[in-house]
Amino acid sequence: ESAGRSQIFVSLNGIDTTNFCSDGATKTLCTGNGDCPDTGCLLFQYTTPMSPDKIRAIVLGVTIGLTVTIGYILIQRQRYLKKNAKYVADTGGEWEKPSLREAMLWQSEKQVRKYGTHYYPLWKTGSAELGQLGVGMGLYFEYLKYMLRYFGVMSAMAIPSMALCNAGIAFKTFDVDFSIRWSLGNIGLGWPGSDRLEVFCLDAACEQGFTLNSRQASFILACADCAIMLVFIFATWRLKIFQERAIIAIDEDTITASDYSVLVEGIPSDATDADEIRAFFSRYGEVADVAIGLNNGRLISLFQKRGKLEIKVEEQVAKLKLYKLQSLQQQLKKMRKKQQKLDNKIVGLRTKTDFKAVVAYVTFNEESGQEECLESYNFNFITQMLGRHRGKVKTFRGRYHLRVTQAPEPSNVLWENLQHRGIETYFRAGIANTITALLLFLSFTIVISVKAVQESLQVDGGALVCNTGPDPEAYDVQEQIVWAKYSQSTSARGTALYQTYLECYCGPDFGKKLEKERDFCNDYVVNQQTLSALAIGSVGVVLAINQLLQLVLKILAGTLEKPHTISAWEKGIASRIFVAQWINTGLLITIVNADWNYHLPVLKGTTIGAAFTGTFKDFEEGWYQTVGTALVRQSATAALSPNLAVLAQWPLMFAKQFVFKNRELTQRKLNTLFEGAEYLLSKRYGALLNILFVILTYSSSLPLLYIFGVLFFSSAYWCDKIAILRAMKQPAHYDEKLAVFCTLMMSVGIFIHLSFGVWFFAYVDGDVLNTVQWLFDLVFQSRFFTKRLVKQPAFVVFMTLLVFIVFEILGRTVGPTLVKQLVNAIRGTTEEQKEGNPSFFEALENQEIAGLDSYNIKKNPRYRDAFQSEIQTEGVESDDDSDDDDDFDDDSD
Repeated sequence: ESAGRSQIFVSLNGIDTTNFCSDGATKTLCTGNGDCPDTGCLLFQYTTPMSPDKIRAIVLGVTIGLTVTIGYILIQRQRYLKKNAKYVADTGGEWEKPSLREAMLWQSEKQVRKYGTHYYPLWKTGSAELGQLGVGMGLYFEYLKYMLRYFGVMSAMAIPSMALCNAGIAFKTFDVDFSIRWSLGNIGLGWPGSDRLEVFCLDAACEQGFTLNSRQASFILACADCAIMLVFIFATWRLKIFQERAIIAIDEDTITASDYSVLVEGIPSDATDADEIRAFFSRYGEVADVAIGLNNGRLISLFQKRGKLEIKVEEQVAKLKLYKLQSLQQQLKKMRKKQQKLDNKIVGLRTKTDFKAVVAYVTFNEESGQEECLESYNFNFITQMLGRHRGKVKTFRGRYHLRVTQAPEPSNVLWENLQHRGIETYFRAGIANTITALLLFLSFTIVISVKAVQESLQVDGGALVCNTGPDPEAYDVQEQIVWAKYSQSTSARGTALYQTYLECYCGPDFGKKLEKERDFCNDYVVNQQTLSALAIGSVGVVLAINQLLQLVLKILAGTLEKPHTISAWEKGIASRIFVAQWINTGLLITIVNADWNYHLPVLKGTTIGAAFTGTFKDFEEGWYQTVGTALVRQSATAALSPNLAVLAQWPLMFAKQFVFKNRELTQRKLNTLFEGAEYLLSKRYGALLNILFVILTYSSSLPLLYIFGVLFFSSAYWCDKIAILRAMKQPAHYDEKLAVFCTLMMSVGIFIHLSFGVWFFAYVDGDVLNTVQWLFDLVFQSRFFTKRLVKQPAFVVFMTLLVFIVFEILGRTVGPTLVKQLVNAIRGTTEEQKEGNPSFFEALENQEIAGLDSYNIKKNPRYRDAFQSEIQTEGVESDDDSDDDDDFDDDSD
């Protein structure tokens, strides 16, 4: 009242609807709270509630509108039903819900079961039972168990090495990851105080205990590393012998069509008569079946394309039966028209193309017939020199020399690729390798970009730079830190040095000024958060690139290389995935952080040299803090993530079945939902070789990596076994190629381990062998390598490397292989044991044959969808239906 103001309340029907606004400048109304504003009540408004008559009118209008709309929809639906009644009848009548019971039976048939619907027990099922899925599957699980045992031994042997490294002092005053304290970098290059490393102490002053100097420690670590590699070399040798025996044992426990069959190559192109081939090979025993592979890959691809389209048509028909919409009818007509065009193309290709024979699969009734046939064509160089091959082999039609080998499993054959042979396969492999190299270059570019961002935030070496940086207690320390921004040649380097000095000043290990100088250290807090995100993101980027490589390389192996068997296809995928992921995971991070301009002065001033301007000239202490930490993170991720991804298929299968079992419209789609995901052995071997080679490459300096090997092989064994026995679709019957390839690559891994070991141990402190240095100076003019090899730790590893190379050469040239061939040539017999299987017809009648029992393509589940429905021809003259089989394989029985 003293200010001349008054407060007004407006109430209608007992409801306070007063709104005040104090904005006199804009003259706008705003929501008030019933209080008189200090600046005066310039405007006010009130509202009245809606009258009951108006409310009733609105409700009535909405009700009438909804009723009319629903009635219109129902009338239109009835019109659609009447209009589509005839068309729906033509599609087979009303829609029938797919049978869940039938899908469950299909699941029992397509997944791994002991018998009927009974599962194999998870704990008791071993590699012998898993070997019934094929020799390759049994060898894979035996390989996992074998490597788990030996990596357990190697990890136990590495524990003293980690304890000895932990006694080093290189990172004593720095806050580094524990894995780096357990690394060779902690020994250092003769740091002050390294003459007394306290390994084991019984008192505070370590007067009673075990102490060493850094030179003794590095020599002991080198000897321990060589001892661990000797164990791994022994494991490799034992594994090769074991695999040879396991292949025979698994093959004896399992009867397959391959045990009776041979693959015949080099047949003439017009040898399409199965009876002619049957008569030729009947000299070795009764022939039970003959299947001829033709150069009809294009036709098979069209059938596979048609099979996929048939699934879509079937689903569209189900939608039309269920929903009875005219739009679905139009879509179905378009799909049938597309299907008709594809059928005409298939028929036209059949009538216009005279398919040629490429290979033949001959199945004998007795296993002895197969063995005799293989023995007749099993002549090598020594056999030819001794003349034992003469008179053993008959030429086909008197002039064609055939090549006969044991046939792969029927489910292992890729019929559409059989026509691609000879130099064409090498050309296709070259293209695939080129594309792989381009993908790796893309990965390298991404890693370089991430590194550039990290370099702009922190100097490589991190806290190690603090020793030469500003004193945190100096009166002008803040001015020195800020001046670092402008003291470098580029703004990026200046910012990185500024952030590093700021870490030294504000961080918890040095200046510890964060709490006192919160405003000045704000950039440090933000930068640490960014670096943490980049550290996690860099691991994610590597994993994402690896997954992309798996997808692309799988496509390349199938579309470009055109392998003849699934095992060869999987081997191509596994080898490329392994190489790509190993380079991406283990090598790129070392390459991009190395100063190649120092090692290769010719690169200075070039574009390539600008891209390879890393910080580290050697495996110095800063390398462990930057690169070593990242390697440990990536290895820990690579040891678990691939296996957990496989195990996740088990709960994922139940989740998908629970969500979609009532949503699938066709029986085929429901069966596919219940049969499980596809198990690719190539991806598993690719992940296995990747982690194995990362461990072997860096375990000389990071012995903790051996424990990741135990983690990977143990988790891989159980995750894969659970997934195969409970969630995955029954895999194809793989042969031993992948397992043998993996074992051969172990020798390459040993060579890489010892080679990197020489370089690792050449940096740390060690005694110089003067006699060796004198000999090297006489032989070599350049001392770039010799000055490293004369150090005692490096020389020990180098001599181990030389001995391994000599024994490997002897073992692969004049070793067991030559002795075995010489014995076979002299005796004229092989040392392989005979299985003593029943006859093929007897095993077929008693259902003792595991997997497919015929090489007929139409019995192969891989091509099941391609040949389920009949081809409809329109305006194209078709060949007789009885000749359909001749377009794929000649199966006379």
